[in-house]
Amino acid sequence: NKHKPEISTLIDECFRSFFEKHICKYDNHQQYPLNIVGSVGYVFKQEIEKVAASYNVKIGKVIKQPIEELVKFHS
Repeated sequence: NKHKPEISTLIDECFRSFFEKHICKYDNHQQYPLNIVGSVGYVFKQEIEKVAASYNVKIGKVIKQPIEELVKFHS
């Protein structure tokens, strides 16, 4: 469904709102990669990358399940 034009537009608008409210409010937001954790970020990775690029934000790691990285970190 996310490929239907009206759904795609809604997704884009929501991620743009998220970036404006939570990411771009920091003066140095373009200096650091944005890491994403969780299934929503994983499923919408392409859409987030598109919006991030429009704000000159680089995407770092995209982790579907944080437990895998936590096990690596604590091993």
